[in-house]
Amino acid sequence: MKKPEAIKEMRKLVGTRYRHQGRSAKTGLDCVGLGLQYAKLLGLPLHDRKGYGRDPDGNLKQSICHVMGQPIAQGTGSGSFVQEGDAVMMEWTPGVPRHVGMITEIEGVLYFMHANSSPTVMKVVEHRLSDDWRKRIVAVWRPA
Repeated sequence: MKKPEAIKEMRKLVGTRYRHQGRSAKTGLDCVGLGLQYAKLLGLPLHDRKGYGRDPDGNLKQSICHVMGQPIAQGTGSGSFVQEGDAVMMEWTPGVPRHVGMITEIEGVLYFMHANSSPTVMKVVEHRLSDDWRKRIVAVWRPA
């Protein structure tokens, strides 16, 4: 499936409840589970990472690279390279990657789709890619 069709399918997951280590739209998804759904739609080889805790263990980037190859941009400022269809990795604490999602676009404006684990949200969301979110991006993958 091409990226535009995959993004259309991914939007059907918006509102799916958040569940740590979740892999199913029926029972819930976390950020890794949502990323695996995207990779599956794109026909990428899947490599599921199971048994991880809620706190980063330093293996997130390696797991993504196993599925998507090397990032096209990494480090501070990577958010300036994003475009629709990109997968991204984020960190809140420097050097501690902890979240993944994908970049979408609505009427020329970039958005971010991810499984939000905030206690007040707890679901898959798609919202405008604000400067605050963009500055957290530390790696960008551009699936073919």
